[in-house]
Amino acid sequence: MNFKKIVLFFCKKSMRQFIVSLFILFIISMSHADNSIVIDSPESLELAEKMAENNDVEAAVRVGEFYLFGHTYYQDHERALQFLTKASKRGNLEAIELMAGMYLNGRGVDQDITRAAKLYGIAAMNGHGPCQFNLGIIYKNGGEGFQRNPKLAYYWLYKAALNEKSLGDMIYDAASFRNDVANLLTQEERMAIVGQIQKESKRIIKEK
Repeated sequence: MNFKKIVLFFCKKSMRQFIVSLFILFIISMSHADNSIVIDSPESLELAEKMAENNDVEAAVRVGEFYLFGHTYYQDHERALQFLTKASKRGNLEAIELMAGMYLNGRGVDQDITRAAKLYGIAAMNGHGPCQFNLGIIYKNGGEGFQRNPKLAYYWLYKAALNEKSLGDMIYDAASFRNDVANLLTQEERMAIVGQIQKESKRIIKEK
């Protein structure tokens, strides 16, 4: 975040606005210090929006999440998509996950499972456990305009089950669904997928 540009912008405004800007910059710096942004009042929402407008990705995610899941009075799916899109363009995986969920469930947008799978795939390929899990479930169950694919379901659920750092206790759910899908594949198909995942893991370790 370019604090210098923000200060120069507000310097052109009135003294009162400049003082307000200093307060905003102080809050921004504090939020970066503990990497947490809490929206629990109209004032904190307004502040977070200003931060998001100044290219604070974390603030954009929190504002988008608030408009998506917040109190009914504040729910605004159009604005949620606006802020989440802003954050996703900066590569934020949580924003991508939330957007994918909107398209998967038709929350504020037309349901589009193909688009949801594409978004989940972007984050899944970057090691995001929940997106690996959700993508695996989509390939397992299919849906309107989206065909089931047991091989890809097994692949992503297998990877999710290994991703305890990102998925937490949900690795056990991933493993359970993976085992369900395994019954739809031959032993040779399962071994080929596991072999591919092992090769990918070794390559990642070497790159580190």
